[in-house]
Amino acid sequence: MTICEFKDKYYLHDSGIEEIKYDYSKKSLIIKVDFCFWAQKWYKEGESSNGLITIKFNNVLCFEYIGNVIDRDLILNDLDNEILDVDIDVNNQLIIGILEMLDYTSSDFYQIKIKAENVEVAELEKQ
Repeated sequence: MTICEFKDKYYLHDSGIEEIKYDYSKKSLIIKVDFCFWAQKWYKEGESSNGLITIKFNNVLCFEYIGNVIDRDLILNDLDNEILDVDIDVNNQLIIGILEMLDYTSSDFYQIKIKAENVEVAELEKQ
């Protein structure tokens, strides 16, 4: 699916990013998300409300993390954050607004920007 189709189908608010793996040479970005199934338009009462999914971006043309264009392999895990919003800019980049918990008294807001040819979503588990 396209980035626009992804944004229309998946509502990421309140979900959290657990892991980011970017393979620069393969132009592949995989984001593991603790996903809120309950927040989806297609959610049915009685199904598992949360679970893990992976979002794979193929043929990544641009990947920015906290204001930096990433031009190398990158693996981030053990992240403690919450997705606040998702939008698409005039360049058809997906923009994910993140609230990162730094400790019990402070937090930080940043964005992840992704421009890719297509997106695949895979369900890993439901809780």
